[in-house]
Amino acid sequence: MSRKIINAILSRSNRTILCDILYNSQITDVIEKEEVPDKPAGLADYICSKRKTPIGLTNSINANYCVVLPGSVDPHVHYDDPGFEWREDFYTGTLAAAFGGVSTVADMPCTSIPAVINAANLQHKLKVISKKAVVDFALWGGVSGTEFKDDTVRNNMLELKDQGVIGFKTYLISGMKDFTSLTPSQLAEVALIAKELDMPVAVHAEDKVFVESTRAKFQKENKNEIHHYCQTRGVEAEVLAIKKVIGIAQRTGAHFHIVHLSSKRGLVLIEEAQARGVQITTETCPHFLAFTHEDFVKKGGILKTAPAVKFQEDKKALWEGLKSGAISFVATDHASCDYPREKNTGNIWTDYAGVPGSELMVPYIFSDGFMSGKLSLQTIQKILSENAAKNYKLDSYKGSISIGKDADFVLIDPLEKTKVDQKKLHSKGKYSPFHDRIFKCRVEKTIIRGNIIIDHATLFVDPGFGSYYKSNIKTK
Repeated sequence: MSRKIINAILSRSNRTILCDILYNSQITDVIEKEEVPDKPAGLADYICSKRKTPIGLTNSINANYCVVLPGSVDPHVHYDDPGFEWREDFYTGTLAAAFGGVSTVADMPCTSIPAVINAANLQHKLKVISKKAVVDFALWGGVSGTEFKDDTVRNNMLELKDQGVIGFKTYLISGMKDFTSLTPSQLAEVALIAKELDMPVAVHAEDKVFVESTRAKFQKENKNEIHHYCQTRGVEAEVLAIKKVIGIAQRTGAHFHIVHLSSKRGLVLIEEAQARGVQITTETCPHFLAFTHEDFVKKGGILKTAPAVKFQEDKKALWEGLKSGAISFVATDHASCDYPREKNTGNIWTDYAGVPGSELMVPYIFSDGFMSGKLSLQTIQKILSENAAKNYKLDSYKGSISIGKDADFVLIDPLEKTKVDQKKLHSKGKYSPFHDRIFKCRVEKTIIRGNIIIDHATLFVDPGFGSYYKSNIKTK
């Protein structure tokens, strides 16, 4: 049955347009009606002049002059399932995503048991999580240092490509026993195989020698303050690692992706490499755009992440990187924990490093990005949906409001506000560094494949609704 969203404000080809959208499970037509103001103040005035009735839950949805974006893609989450379900599971993780306007997530291979380093492990994971997923999902494969002991790297990577993973996650430093870091020479070996397979290699880029030696020095001196942790996981650690990755990218020609970029100096290195034609992309995270070392000192372990948040100049540079396109998209690195037990251990070295983020990414980026005037609506659409879908070859179905794509939408009301209450988040971890922050928008509806998933903070589907997507191949 064909359905319609009327009075939807879309970003289309550098213009902001009032449209009607026709769809079933996929988009069948987009009817442009009139151009509308593209700046936040002018857009708000336009909406106020036009709005008459509240959004209704009917076959023909009245968007009531809400901004409608393609369902967001969060390409970097750790939903801990199976194996670490006391922190998060695939139901609660994807539920949080749904309430935040995210229609597709990509789950990392390293924080589940067994780690997704071969086809058998992927199939085990898929069997567990498929019946829990609320939103659509893709999977990362991974390469662990443990695989080099028995020379299984190539075969495992070939298997994982056949299983539809979107890329290979690697670490230059890892605190995980079953998913260990790679040496630069091992990373280069992985890069050559990945290039053959035409797949990206994602890297957690912090220098192992720098981090471990600095941490050991501080711990030996009984220096356990937040600023000691920040020096250990600071700018220098990221810069040293990114330099190594760029060198490997230049030698091999492989596509590298730097995850959770946090520093200005790291961004400058990537921009320079991109200008030389090196195939390297990057992402950043909401917490790096919103918070600094000073905030970390005030908030304590709740804001501990790896890498650590940096400084005001880094925040500014990351926003500029999103505007210029040097940073391709935003991802959350969603990593929940058993709060408060794992976040308040009494020692910054043992506090858990990670924050849940999937539920707050879209409203935060829309609020601090578009409503605050930092980014255009077109850029918001690119960094929340389009670019991640393209980067990981999910764009046959996801990432844009175009004919033939999945009917995935998030309806955002720019006239409303959202006050973050960490106790009401849908992640198992009821904590957030954004607690009590007010966003200048509200997510009203999430629609996936034409189905209303969330409407006015009410869930309308059961666990298992979410579908597994391979690179440009949907499995159900």
